[in-house]
Amino acid sequence: MKAPAKLLALSAFSTSVVGVVACWYIVSRYEQAFEATTNGESYSLVVERFGTPSVIELPGQEFSRYASKGCIEPCSVRAWWEHPVLRGIEAWSVEFNEKNQVIHTVHWVSP
Repeated sequence: MKAPAKLLALSAFSTSVVGVVACWYIVSRYEQAFEATTNGESYSLVVERFGTPSVIELPGQEFSRYASKGCIEPCSVRAWWEHPVLRGIEAWSVEFNEKNQVIHTVHWVSP
């Protein structure tokens, strides 16, 4: 294999490895944040753990990619963190009440 072809192959391989590691890191962070989240915690603390949500769902604005029911009382906002590669397959959601306190968490995985 000539030097430019080797360099191109090495670059493609390196880019793939970096992508896999970055995805693994994000998913690992979501899993750890999800496990650490408990009822009564504040919205700001949850976002600090997870990072910026992929989607914010409000009552009457159903995000039906994963859930069969929208955010309904006592839920006043549902925050979603989607898998960085498997969007539509896996996500983590946290519901908050009108006081911005956690009331429900779900790890969604599509069959």
